[in-house]
Amino acid sequence: MKNNPIDHHYVPVFYLNSWISGKDKKLWYYKKIDEKVVGGRIAPKNTGYEPNLNTLKSKDFSGIKDDDKYIVEQKLVNLDTDASKVLKKMITNGVIGLSLEEKKTWLNFVLLLFERNPQRINTIENEGEQILQDVVNDCIEKWGKQDRWEHAYKFFKKSEFNYNYPRIRLYDFLKDTLSLNDQFVQNWQIVKTHDPFEFFTSNLPVIIEVSKSHSTSISFIEMSLSPQTLWICALPDFQFDEDLIKRLIITFNMRLLMLQPKYVYSLSPIKDIACFKYGKALDTFL
Repeated sequence: MKNNPIDHHYVPVFYLNSWISGKDKKLWYYKKIDEKVVGGRIAPKNTGYEPNLNTLKSKDFSGIKDDDKYIVEQKLVNLDTDASKVLKKMITNGVIGLSLEEKKTWLNFVLLLFERNPQRINTIENEGEQILQDVVNDCIEKWGKQDRWEHAYKFFKKSEFNYNYPRIRLYDFLKDTLSLNDQFVQNWQIVKTHDPFEFFTSNLPVIIEVSKSHSTSISFIEMSLSPQTLWICALPDFQFDEDLIKRLIITFNMRLLMLQPKYVYSLSPIKDIACFKYGKALDTFL
Protein backbone atom coordinates (compact mmCIF):
# COMPACT_ATOMS: atom_id res chain seq x y z
CA MET A 1 0.00 0.00 0.00
CA LYS A 2 1.18 3.50 -0.79
CA ASN A 3 2.82 5.34 2.11
CA ASN A 4 0.32 8.07 2.99
CA PRO A 5 1.27 11.03 5.20
CA ILE A 6 -0.54 11.42 8.50
CA ASP A 7 0.00 15.17 8.82
CA HIS A 8 -2.21 16.96 6.30
CA HIS A 9 -1.07 20.55 5.75
CA TYR A 10 -3.81 23.05 5.02
CA VAL A 11 -1.04 25.67 4.87
CA PRO A 12 1.38 23.92 2.49
CA VAL A 13 5.03 23.65 3.51
CA PHE A 14 6.31 24.79 0.11
CA TYR A 15 4.38 28.05 0.51
CA LEU A 16 5.65 28.81 4.02
CA ASN A 17 9.25 28.08 2.99
CA SER A 18 9.43 31.61 1.55
CA TRP A 19 9.30 33.00 5.09
CA ILE A 20 12.08 30.91 6.66
CA SER A 21 15.23 32.64 7.87
CA GLY A 22 18.27 32.05 10.07
CA LYS A 23 20.41 29.02 10.67
CA ASP A 24 17.49 27.18 12.24
CA LYS A 25 15.57 27.51 8.93
CA LYS A 26 12.39 28.47 10.73
CA LEU A 27 9.87 31.30 10.49
CA TRP A 28 8.24 33.54 13.05
CA TYR A 29 4.73 32.59 14.04
CA TYR A 30 2.19 34.18 16.35
CA LYS A 31 -0.84 32.69 18.06
CA LYS A 32 -3.02 33.51 21.04
CA ILE A 33 -2.83 31.43 24.23
CA ASP A 34 -5.10 32.33 27.15
CA GLU A 35 -5.99 35.64 25.46
CA LYS A 36 -2.32 36.59 25.14
CA VAL A 37 -0.40 36.78 21.85
CA VAL A 38 2.66 34.54 21.91
CA GLY A 39 5.38 34.57 19.27
CA GLY A 40 8.08 32.06 18.49
CA ARG A 41 10.04 30.18 15.87
CA ILE A 42 8.72 27.15 14.08
CA ALA A 43 9.57 24.99 11.05
CA PRO A 44 7.01 25.09 8.21
CA LYS A 45 6.43 21.34 8.46
CA ASN A 46 5.43 21.70 12.12
CA THR A 47 2.55 24.13 11.64
CA GLY A 48 -0.64 24.54 9.61
CA TYR A 49 -1.65 20.88 9.68
CA GLU A 50 -3.98 18.41 11.35
CA PRO A 51 -3.50 14.64 11.53
CA ASN A 52 -5.61 12.86 8.92
CA LEU A 53 -7.59 16.02 8.19
CA ASN A 54 -8.56 14.84 4.69
CA THR A 55 -8.73 11.09 5.31
CA LEU A 56 -12.13 9.60 4.51
CA LYS A 57 -13.76 7.17 6.93
CA SER A 58 -14.51 3.73 5.57
CA LYS A 59 -16.72 2.39 8.36
CA ASP A 60 -19.79 0.23 7.74
CA PHE A 61 -22.31 1.79 5.35
CA SER A 62 -20.00 4.65 4.38
CA GLY A 63 -19.53 3.38 0.82
CA ILE A 64 -15.84 4.29 1.07
CA LYS A 65 -13.34 1.54 0.33
CA ASP A 66 -10.14 1.27 2.36
CA ASP A 67 -8.08 1.92 -0.77
CA ASP A 68 -9.92 5.24 -1.30
CA LYS A 69 -9.50 6.69 2.19
CA TYR A 70 -6.49 8.80 1.22
CA ILE A 71 -7.57 9.86 -2.26
CA VAL A 72 -8.36 13.47 -1.25
CA GLU A 73 -4.96 14.07 0.35
CA GLN A 74 -3.21 12.38 -2.59
CA LYS A 75 -4.95 14.79 -4.97
CA LEU A 76 -3.99 17.76 -2.81
CA VAL A 77 -0.36 16.65 -2.69
CA ASN A 78 -0.33 16.49 -6.50
CA LEU A 79 -1.88 19.97 -6.73
CA ASP A 80 0.66 21.35 -4.23
CA THR A 81 3.51 19.89 -6.26
CA ASP A 82 2.30 21.62 -9.41
CA ALA A 83 1.52 24.87 -7.59
CA SER A 84 5.00 24.99 -6.02
CA LYS A 85 6.54 25.14 -9.50
CA VAL A 86 4.24 28.01 -10.49
CA LEU A 87 5.04 29.87 -7.26
CA LYS A 88 8.77 29.65 -7.97
CA LYS A 89 8.23 31.08 -11.46
CA MET A 90 6.11 33.98 -10.20
CA ILE A 91 8.58 34.97 -7.48
CA THR A 92 11.45 34.86 -9.98
CA ASN A 93 9.89 36.21 -13.19
CA GLY A 94 6.44 37.53 -12.33
CA VAL A 95 3.69 36.47 -14.74
CA ILE A 96 5.97 36.45 -17.76
CA GLY A 97 6.05 33.05 -19.39
CA LEU A 98 3.22 31.52 -17.37
CA SER A 99 0.98 29.30 -19.47
CA LEU A 100 -2.80 29.25 -19.19
CA GLU A 101 -2.56 25.82 -17.58
CA GLU A 102 -0.09 27.10 -14.97
CA LYS A 103 -2.33 30.06 -14.18
CA LYS A 104 -5.31 27.76 -13.71
CA THR A 105 -3.22 25.48 -11.50
CA TRP A 106 -2.31 28.41 -9.26
CA LEU A 107 -5.83 29.82 -9.15
CA ASN A 108 -7.21 26.38 -8.30
CA PHE A 109 -4.64 26.05 -5.52
CA VAL A 110 -5.54 29.48 -4.10
CA LEU A 111 -9.30 28.90 -4.14
CA LEU A 112 -8.95 25.47 -2.56
CA LEU A 113 -7.05 26.98 0.37
CA PHE A 114 -10.52 27.96 1.59
CA GLU A 115 -12.03 24.50 1.21
CA ARG A 116 -9.17 22.56 2.83
CA ASN A 117 -9.08 24.75 5.93
CA PRO A 118 -10.28 22.97 9.12
CA GLN A 119 -12.61 25.86 9.95
CA ARG A 120 -14.35 25.51 6.60
CA ILE A 121 -14.51 21.71 6.87
CA ASN A 122 -16.00 21.96 10.35
CA THR A 123 -18.60 24.48 9.16
CA ILE A 124 -19.74 22.16 6.37
CA GLU A 125 -19.87 19.20 8.77
CA ASN A 126 -22.18 21.19 11.05
CA GLU A 127 -24.33 22.27 8.09
CA GLY A 128 -24.63 18.64 7.00
CA GLU A 129 -25.77 17.61 10.47
CA GLN A 130 -28.44 20.31 10.51
CA ILE A 131 -29.63 19.45 6.98
CA LEU A 132 -29.91 15.78 7.90
CA GLN A 133 -31.88 16.59 11.05
CA ASP A 134 -34.20 18.95 9.14
CA VAL A 135 -34.93 16.28 6.49
CA VAL A 136 -35.80 13.72 9.16
CA ASN A 137 -38.04 16.20 11.01
CA ASP A 138 -39.88 17.14 7.80
CA CYS A 139 -40.46 13.49 6.94
CA ILE A 140 -41.82 12.75 10.42
CA GLU A 141 -44.14 15.75 10.19
CA LYS A 142 -45.50 14.74 6.76
CA TRP A 143 -45.70 10.97 7.06
CA GLY A 144 -45.40 10.17 10.73
CA LYS A 145 -43.81 6.86 11.75
CA GLN A 146 -41.16 8.61 13.79
CA ASP A 147 -39.40 5.39 14.73
CA ARG A 148 -38.67 4.57 11.06
CA TRP A 149 -37.23 8.01 10.29
CA GLU A 150 -35.16 7.98 13.42
CA HIS A 151 -33.83 4.62 12.28
CA ALA A 152 -32.90 6.20 8.91
CA TYR A 153 -31.21 9.05 10.75
CA LYS A 154 -29.12 6.59 12.75
CA PHE A 155 -28.19 4.85 9.50
CA PHE A 156 -26.85 8.09 8.01
CA LYS A 157 -24.99 8.85 11.21
CA LYS A 158 -23.45 5.39 11.14
CA SER A 159 -22.37 5.90 7.52
CA GLU A 160 -20.17 8.87 8.54
CA PHE A 161 -22.15 11.00 6.07
CA ASN A 162 -21.45 14.30 7.86
CA TYR A 163 -17.74 13.62 8.24
CA ASN A 164 -17.14 12.40 4.68
CA TYR A 165 -19.34 14.93 2.91
CA PRO A 166 -17.03 18.00 3.08
CA ARG A 167 -14.04 15.86 2.11
CA ILE A 168 -15.86 14.33 -0.86
CA ARG A 169 -16.94 17.86 -1.78
CA LEU A 170 -13.28 18.90 -1.69
CA TYR A 171 -12.38 15.96 -3.92
CA ASP A 172 -15.06 17.03 -6.42
CA PHE A 173 -13.54 20.53 -6.52
CA LEU A 174 -10.14 18.99 -7.20
CA LYS A 175 -11.53 17.05 -10.16
CA ASP A 176 -13.39 20.03 -11.60
CA THR A 177 -10.39 22.23 -12.42
CA LEU A 178 -11.59 22.99 -15.95
CA SER A 179 -14.61 24.91 -14.66
CA LEU A 180 -12.48 27.76 -13.35
CA ASN A 181 -13.63 31.13 -14.62
CA ASP A 182 -11.26 32.09 -17.45
CA GLN A 183 -11.76 35.75 -16.56
CA PHE A 184 -9.65 35.36 -13.44
CA VAL A 185 -6.54 34.24 -15.32
CA GLN A 186 -6.36 37.29 -17.59
CA ASN A 187 -5.51 40.21 -15.31
CA TRP A 188 -2.69 39.38 -12.88
CA GLN A 189 -0.28 41.67 -11.09
CA ILE A 190 2.92 40.63 -9.29
CA VAL A 191 4.02 43.47 -7.02
CA LYS A 192 7.49 43.65 -5.50
CA THR A 193 8.39 45.58 -2.39
CA HIS A 194 11.73 46.09 -0.68
CA ASP A 195 13.30 45.77 2.76
CA PRO A 196 12.51 46.68 5.45
CA PHE A 197 8.81 46.33 4.49
CA GLU A 198 7.64 42.72 4.60
CA PHE A 199 4.35 40.99 3.83
CA PHE A 200 2.91 38.60 6.42
CA THR A 201 0.96 35.44 5.76
CA SER A 202 -1.29 33.24 7.88
CA ASN A 203 -3.39 30.11 7.99
CA LEU A 204 -5.96 32.24 6.11
CA PRO A 205 -3.57 33.62 3.47
CA VAL A 206 -6.03 34.79 0.80
CA ILE A 207 -7.86 38.14 0.76
CA ILE A 208 -10.90 38.47 -1.49
CA GLU A 209 -12.05 42.02 -2.18
CA VAL A 210 -15.74 42.33 -3.02
CA SER A 211 -17.08 44.95 -5.40
CA LYS A 212 -18.59 47.96 -3.64
CA SER A 213 -21.33 48.23 -6.25
CA HIS A 214 -22.20 44.50 -6.30
CA SER A 215 -21.81 42.81 -2.93
CA THR A 216 -21.61 39.32 -4.45
CA SER A 217 -19.11 40.21 -7.17
CA ILE A 218 -15.36 39.69 -6.61
CA SER A 219 -13.16 42.61 -7.66
CA PHE A 220 -9.82 40.99 -7.01
CA ILE A 221 -7.98 38.35 -4.99
CA GLU A 222 -4.72 38.94 -3.12
CA MET A 223 -2.08 36.69 -1.59
CA SER A 224 1.49 37.27 -0.48
CA LEU A 225 3.89 34.94 -2.30
CA SER A 226 6.89 35.86 -0.18
CA PRO A 227 7.87 38.63 2.27
CA GLN A 228 8.56 40.90 -0.72
CA THR A 229 6.07 39.61 -3.32
CA LEU A 230 2.31 40.17 -3.60
CA TRP A 231 0.04 38.46 -6.15
CA ILE A 232 -3.16 40.18 -7.25
CA CYS A 233 -5.76 38.61 -9.53
CA ALA A 234 -8.61 40.72 -10.92
CA LEU A 235 -11.35 40.71 -13.54
CA PRO A 236 -10.22 41.81 -17.04
CA ASP A 237 -11.82 45.25 -16.87
CA PHE A 238 -10.42 46.09 -13.43
CA GLN A 239 -7.99 48.99 -13.68
CA PHE A 240 -4.86 49.10 -11.51
CA ASP A 241 -3.32 52.50 -11.03
CA GLU A 242 -0.21 53.46 -9.10
CA ASP A 243 -2.13 54.83 -6.11
CA LEU A 244 -4.23 51.68 -5.77
CA ILE A 245 -1.18 49.40 -5.96
CA LYS A 246 0.55 51.46 -3.28
CA ARG A 247 -2.53 51.32 -1.06
CA LEU A 248 -2.84 47.55 -1.46
CA ILE A 249 0.82 47.09 -0.51
CA ILE A 250 0.67 49.31 2.56
CA THR A 251 -2.61 47.91 3.92
CA PHE A 252 -2.19 44.22 3.03
CA ASN A 253 -0.83 43.09 6.40
CA MET A 254 -3.54 44.86 8.36
CA ARG A 255 -6.30 43.50 6.14
CA LEU A 256 -4.82 40.01 6.49
CA LEU A 257 -4.94 40.30 10.29
CA MET A 258 -8.56 41.44 10.10
CA LEU A 259 -9.49 38.00 8.71
CA GLN A 260 -8.96 36.76 12.29
CA PRO A 261 -6.53 33.93 11.52
CA LYS A 262 -5.42 31.30 14.01
CA TYR A 263 -1.74 31.76 13.17
CA VAL A 264 0.26 34.60 11.62
CA TYR A 265 3.64 34.00 9.99
CA SER A 266 6.44 36.43 9.19
CA LEU A 267 10.07 36.55 8.11
CA SER A 268 11.08 38.90 10.95
CA PRO A 269 9.60 39.62 14.39
CA ILE A 270 6.40 41.61 14.00
CA LYS A 271 6.53 45.08 15.48
CA ASP A 272 4.74 48.41 15.12
CA ILE A 273 5.65 50.67 12.23
CA ALA A 274 4.92 54.35 11.67
CA CYS A 275 1.37 53.97 10.34
CA PHE A 276 0.25 50.63 11.74
CA LYS A 277 0.17 49.22 15.24
CA TYR A 278 0.66 45.58 14.34
CA GLY A 279 1.07 44.56 17.97
CA LYS A 280 -2.36 45.90 18.85
CA ALA A 281 -3.83 44.36 15.68
CA LEU A 282 -2.43 40.95 16.63
CA ASP A 283 -3.99 41.27 20.07
CA THR A 284 -7.33 42.36 18.59
CA PHE A 285 -7.75 39.94 15.71
CA LEU A 286 -5.91 36.74 16.62
